[in-house]
Amino acid sequence: MDWRWLFGKTVRRPLPAFRAELEGSPALELFDYWNEKRGARPFPSSKSVDAVDMPADLLPNLLLVEADSNGGYRFRLAGTRMREVFGVDPTGKSLEQILDGADLENARRSYGRVLENARPWLSRVVYASRDRGTFTYQRLTLPIGLGRKPDRLLSGLFVRNDKAFVQDFGILHHNKALQVQSRFEMMLA
Repeated sequence: MDWRWLFGKTVRRPLPAFRAELEGSPALELFDYWNEKRGARPFPSSKSVDAVDMPADLLPNLLLVEADSNGGYRFRLAGTRMREVFGVDPTGKSLEQILDGADLENARRSYGRVLENARPWLSRVVYASRDRGTFTYQRLTLPIGLGRKPDRLLSGLFVRNDKAFVQDFGILHHNKALQVQSRFEMMLA
């Protein structure tokens, strides 16, 4: 794997390379759905993105995030698996009510870049646990909106581990029992 994330710089990749980086992950299915819906536009209309059209196995892992006029973010919708990851149902809550510390800053930074550039963002973090191996946390964030600039984010959050389920990740993460081994961030060029 290519884990190039250096001193806050994000790797930019053209469409074929961005898509290739998602191979073997459910995030590829989400990206392909988004890419089909946008057509020749930079991002799809939020009216064209519909859970009915999406692959059903993705729905538990999805978040719909809305940007507010004060530069904040609110979770409009959250899939059922997001409760396990966050420890609470994030639906209707602000980003600050769900995340804190480095997690909050990383989410603000990546969400801001997605909206500012109107381009997809991939964040992949490998966390290590003392007794449960490693967890690969992958978040694909995609811009959507009604106007010329995106105002919403469709995000898929996927956690993998050979030994444990997503619930274990949420518990370990909230108990600060995980350490970041590596981080990779990429934006569509």
